[in-house]
Amino acid sequence: MTKSLLMLLCLSGISCGKSVKVTVVGEDGSAVEGATVVVWSIGSNKSKDQKFEGRTSNKGFATVEARDDARRLHIYIEKKGYYKNSYRHKDGTAISAKNKSIINVKAVLRKKIKPLPLFVREYRVYPPVNRQKLGFDFEVGDFVAPHGKGKTTDVFFKVISEHQDSFHYNYELNITFPHEKDGIQHFVFSRDDIVSELKSSHLAPETGYKIQFQRKSSSKGRKSKTNAVRFRNHWMRVRTKTDEKGNIISANYVKIYGDFPDIVYYFNPTPNDRNLEFDPSGNLSKNLENKHRKFAP
Repeated sequence: MTKSLLMLLCLSGISCGKSVKVTVVGEDGSAVEGATVVVWSIGSNKSKDQKFEGRTSNKGFATVEARDDARRLHIYIEKKGYYKNSYRHKDGTAISAKNKSIINVKAVLRKKIKPLPLFVREYRVYPPVNRQKLGFDFEVGDFVAPHGKGKTTDVFFKVISEHQDSFHYNYELNITFPHEKDGIQHFVFSRDDIVSELKSSHLAPETGYKIQFQRKSSSKGRKSKTNAVRFRNHWMRVRTKTDEKGNIISANYVKIYGDFPDIVYYFNPTPNDRNLEFDPSGNLSKNLENKHRKFAP
């Protein structure tokens, strides 16, 4: 069916499908004009999937017509100079369209401000020695000597692990730091975070760091306990130097996607630079386990 014929049918009062009304704003809440909105209409038969497009007005608004029989919608929103938003099924963020004629979506686009080369690495925190506090170097990506090739202790990891089998175990990870004003704090992904290419703030927080953190999980038979939090992530302040009055004069900052022990960390080697907006083309880490892994900003 041609677009002109479809429009004539619409004007005649015949159903034209589902109306997807998308409002796009920046992080400050202002309208984003000229953003491309792509809607994939997913029906019961994948061969009938169809693509529809629109563009936001000066009020940040776009209406895109999708298939009338669509069960869910995959929506992609992008504009040059901004990070793309992807409401797609594999993230659990596809838009449900079943039994709906009008679907309203509000999306936040984050600006690309100053992406930087950073030390980025996927890591599973399991120290080689049980019940012993060991230093870890984010720049090198390893424990400090004699347990690894690390040179500078950014953080201490201590694991207390007892493992009998899959149903009987106790795991405790204690995280502490070598300097008084070092520390850690967490943040939890919101829906806007999950769909955005950049899933965090551009800058690490200036305050709010705590000197320790503990991650626990255990199982006795089929009864398990954990203090894990879904979508929890972390910021760290490390290598902190202070003056005689305790004021911070120098520090480095780390962004951590994921909850311990399985994490992806982003380390900025420049002192006092809280920017952790990563340029994926500039990973400073060497000898990565997966050389072809593309890390998110």
